[in-house]
Amino acid sequence: MRTPTWLTCLKHGKPKQHEGAIVMAPRIPLPEKTIPKLIKLLDAEFSKYVRRNYSADGLTVDCFTCGVNRKITEMHNGHYIPRTQSPTRHHESNCRPQCPGCNTFRSGMPHEFRRNLCLEIGDDAVLEMEEESRQAWKWNRYDLAEQIMYYRNELKGMT
Repeated sequence: MRTPTWLTCLKHGKPKQHEGAIVMAPRIPLPEKTIPKLIKLLDAEFSKYVRRNYSADGLTVDCFTCGVNRKITEMHNGHYIPRTQSPTRHHESNCRPQCPGCNTFRSGMPHEFRRNLCLEIGDDAVLEMEEESRQAWKWNRYDLAEQIMYYRNELKGMT
């Protein structure tokens, strides 16, 4: 593949390295990324998965707490137990699509979220998840990388 003429140095015929050029860093394999970067990547993949998983048509989804229907891209991945409780942060039973109004401006509507969650998965499952959220937790880089790949593959299978 030839370099476009506007990127080629006229004197030497080689690609220009001009001031302000964007230089891409080499891609770092998942297991070598830092734990905070892996958590951020997993948050993004998991959020897409949850919103897509609860969508009937793949384009829109209902808010779990108020029922408003919006495009998947306009919705959030709401958590019943806050994300700060690490053991349940990426727990599928803990997450449902929520509109920005409920998730952000109404602080996730935890009472309504819990009521709907109990109706959907049962009181015992919710109590078990609440207990799990109080357990000690340590992030593992390889588990995070595995989960990222799992949710990426699940998303590919949904399309």
